[in-house]
Amino acid sequence: MIFLLFASLLAWPADPPMIPAGPAPTSLSELEPSPAELLPASFEATSSLSGFRGSKVLIVVAQYAAEPLSAQIARLQSDIVLAGWTVETMVMEGGTAADLRALFQSEDDLDGAILLGHLPCAWFEEDYWGHEEFPCELFLMDLDGNWTDVDGDGLYDGHSGDVTPEIWLGRIDAHAAPGPELMMLASYLEKNHLYRTGAMGLSGRALAFNDDDWSNYSDCGLNSIYGSSNVTVINSGSQTTATEYIAQLDQGYEFVHLTSHSCPWGHTFKVPGGMAGTVMAPEISQVNPRTAFLQLFSCSNARWVEEGCLGNWYLFGTEYGLLVTGAAKTGSMLDFEEYYQPVSTGMNFGEAFREWWEYQAQGGFSAYERSWFYGNALLGDPTLVPLAGGGMGAEMFLSGTDAGSLKLSTSSYSDCYPAAGSRSDPSVQTVVAWLSGENGRLDIAARVYDESTGWGSVIYVDPDEYWDAGVDVCYHDTSPWIVWSDFEYSTYSYRIKSACGAGFSQVEVQVEQEGYQVDPALSSDGSVLWMTWLDWDAAGGAVMIKGIDGAYSVQQLSDEEAWCRNPDICVDQAGNVRVVWEERDSQGSRIMGCLGGTSGFSQPQQISQATVSHSPGLYRFDEDSLLYLTWIDEVSGSDIMLSTLSGSQWSDPSSMISVFSRLSGLTMADLPQPMGISLMWQQGLSPVIKALSLSGGGAVEPIAFGGPAWSPSCTEDLAVWAGDQGDGWNIYCQPLWELGTAEDEIPMNPSSPRITGNPVRCVLEITLPDDAAAISSSAVVFDVSGRMVLRRRLELSPGGSAALDCSNLPSGVYTLLIEQGGATERFTLLE
Repeated sequence: MIFLLFASLLAWPADPPMIPAGPAPTSLSELEPSPAELLPASFEATSSLSGFRGSKVLIVVAQYAAEPLSAQIARLQSDIVLAGWTVETMVMEGGTAADLRALFQSEDDLDGAILLGHLPCAWFEEDYWGHEEFPCELFLMDLDGNWTDVDGDGLYDGHSGDVTPEIWLGRIDAHAAPGPELMMLASYLEKNHLYRTGAMGLSGRALAFNDDDWSNYSDCGLNSIYGSSNVTVINSGSQTTATEYIAQLDQGYEFVHLTSHSCPWGHTFKVPGGMAGTVMAPEISQVNPRTAFLQLFSCSNARWVEEGCLGNWYLFGTEYGLLVTGAAKTGSMLDFEEYYQPVSTGMNFGEAFREWWEYQAQGGFSAYERSWFYGNALLGDPTLVPLAGGGMGAEMFLSGTDAGSLKLSTSSYSDCYPAAGSRSDPSVQTVVAWLSGENGRLDIAARVYDESTGWGSVIYVDPDEYWDAGVDVCYHDTSPWIVWSDFEYSTYSYRIKSACGAGFSQVEVQVEQEGYQVDPALSSDGSVLWMTWLDWDAAGGAVMIKGIDGAYSVQQLSDEEAWCRNPDICVDQAGNVRVVWEERDSQGSRIMGCLGGTSGFSQPQQISQATVSHSPGLYRFDEDSLLYLTWIDEVSGSDIMLSTLSGSQWSDPSSMISVFSRLSGLTMADLPQPMGISLMWQQGLSPVIKALSLSGGGAVEPIAFGGPAWSPSCTEDLAVWAGDQGDGWNIYCQPLWELGTAEDEIPMNPSSPRITGNPVRCVLEITLPDDAAAISSSAVVFDVSGRMVLRRRLELSPGGSAALDCSNLPSGVYTLLIEQGGATERFTLLE
């Protein structure tokens, strides 16, 4: 192919950004079409795996690659299922881009698609900057827009109607890359799996390298993923040279954002008064940068149909490249923050790319916007997320391991004591609030997650100069509320405030500052938002209750003269409001409680029997018919006590476990199977979080939170905690179903299925003793990070055996879980 000359830079007014101009593109007639376009449309569904979310990812494989890459494709499918999607695989033998689009239109709940191999693409032509013909991936993403070819030359030239994309799309296509195509595809899928399992160990930092015409650009929003201190910005006119770019690639950045003039085969750099070299493919391959993700704001660098295109070199010519965001024509992305911010919330690159398109499509696309954006594409696997940055490993509620926990706080000072609340109807939404040292004292900070937009930015609620304390969160009538204790300097006392509405801007004083009003807690019965708190004075704390906004007038629940602490509140399944607290006197402490509603509340009743009882908590799970009451009894050690309410009867209190070290932060969570509904607590002075399963035979598991963890708080789906992962104390969160476990195992009893032979070579053999009950369940294999890497159906009769093929897994230590019974066994896999 003829190497075309670089086009002259186009002159533009000051307002539009400089265009990273490249050469005139090769015409459609000079490029090799996909072999599939020569055959009638033919799609064959080959496999489907179900995830725990409603949406779906479709992998479409070119027919010639399906059999040789079957093992790697199956593993990719399993990896994506771990992130929550249902994944279907189809083999395409024949058809056009229009046939692919029709396939996507016929799929229900389709979130995105991955095209593997040399498959058709749509072509578009426009004349804004001179005549251009280019592959246009938006055609396959926008499923209900109108695409027209007015001049009938086989290239689309019109796009109208609803131009917003419905799905995302990624293309793994090595047909024009250097080397044997199937080998390069296989190598790409191998390193994709290594990255997902944390085996690459890339550095958690990014590079923004902005050549002279964009020297006013800074980190372009990468700080939202990696934090400002972990983004290196090079934008000095004299420093942005080809030599310096290569030197920077050698430093090891997980993410590289390059802004330069380019063509498909080179990045060209300038210095004041002249040029500063062009970087070409062999230089990149020689460096072999430890870089997984690239934003190539560089004309035509992502024109994957061109032989030797640099985008393909980063993917298939290095050992680490996994995803390239770039353009197949003159122009590029712009408004990078609209792409990076969703990624920072845990969205995968595909979903963030679609959100970026939606942002650009507001009001349709002008000719100017088409000239910039219509060549934009994702090369590689868009279901990935940056594990070493702040992302979670897929969308916030869908994936991640302890290495990928999301940092919610952004303060440069300490943040701690989080509280969280969530709803599932009419849509999934979660609010996390905490105490932040951002202003040097303590303020309330909060972030809101919505399934349609991801995590919003940090909101500082009613910030002031002095101290806030005791925050709680609750949903009422589908809206989030925050309450806290607010220090009033003029009276030197505390009052209770609430915040709701957009940005939590509707702030009200719920309890005036008469004494110290502290420790508020919320619960909603659907009609009334109830709040309990302590009215603290020299005689101790009195437990109070009211309905927010006057729905129920203030009433004291605790006895007169009683000294109380730690109130909690929950509405049970029958709609009764239940309040518990700790009551103290010179003889010790006890757990007290009462119930009621708008017609009034009962007299308090003692619940515990021990001399010293404290830290009560009430918990309710949507999928469970019980209300749980927990507390701590101090006997010879610390006993975690549990009583459950079924109907109107509380069960007798039971000691669930005795801990002979400091115990704090007691809470409850619905953890992944086999744990299920579990107690969770912080044990000892070191930040170790443990959990005890109520449904898994009393098993105790250390929970891997990705670093030191304090004050855990859980919603139905999310764990939130304060921790230090190397940059000070911050607030982190992670989906409950992705929390890893560490060290301890649930032991297999003698009648459980057992591994035969350990270490294991390639095939894991499982046998069932003669005296055991038959097994009809799933066998699940987890790696050392707690990530599920293999799942197979297991049917075993007494005395029988079954084999699991582990040949696609790297050598290492794994844990086998038999879901029926919840038993686990650790094994070592050797090649």
